[in-house]
Amino acid sequence: MKFGEIYTYKNAEEAKKYIGKEGVFGDYLWEISEYPELEVSGRLIEAVGTGLFPFIRQYEDSEGENRRTKFQFFRPILEEDERMTNRQLSEWLAKGNGEMTLENNDSYIYTEKVHFKGDADKPVRDDVIIRRWRDTEWSKPTKAIYEEDCKCLS
Repeated sequence: MKFGEIYTYKNAEEAKKYIGKEGVFGDYLWEISEYPELEVSGRLIEAVGTGLFPFIRQYEDSEGENRRTKFQFFRPILEEDERMTNRQLSEWLAKGNGEMTLENNDSYIYTEKVHFKGDADKPVRDDVIIRRWRDTEWSKPTKAIYEEDCKCLS
């Protein structure tokens, strides 16, 4: 798992760009620095630049209730693998590497990718998944897969 920089009361205003996103929270700088995967996770719902506990975490408790707690430090969870661009997915499919579908659509499987000219270098939509011909499971269309199968350098 990849983590972003650590936010404190000093740069809490900058952390506002992560409101609504997942991250880890803690009250001990050493722990969130060295072992962020062991810290509590949740969705950042507020970042207030003043006070000892500027970051408010939202999570669901064991009874299904939404709860909020305050913490001194916040560290965003970054997307693990960068997604292919529309152009890269088109090339991957055109070279016969596999097929694609949409996660919430069991009806259609595609072996070609169509996109608007202006979207060529944008990441593929979040609901796009791919499957190599040799695989049985679907996966995210990552740049690592593109580079491996198309033997290209990005």
